[in-house]
Amino acid sequence: MTSDYKPITCDRHDFLEIACLYHYDITIETIDEQRIRGQAVTTRTLADKTEWLVYKCDDSTRQIHLDRIKAITPLAPMARFQRQNIN
Repeated sequence: MTSDYKPITCDRHDFLEIACLYHYDITIETIDEQRIRGQAVTTRTLADKTEWLVYKCDDSTRQIHLDRIKAITPLAPMARFQRQNIN
């Protein structure tokens, strides 16, 4: 595991999994104040135990460390949750 990576709690991870399950379009707020809009695809864990959110944005697939995500907001009107703080 990289020394600066800090896993998120399981209850916060659940919201990311729900977003991926329903392929929600989401707004991702990062801890460095960026806003990213994309479609949640999946989460993944690498061999070094870092966890990532995989999302589609601008016709490409991208990923972000889960501990870099401050909050997510689903953009679907009937989403199963509203804005959630992740980190």
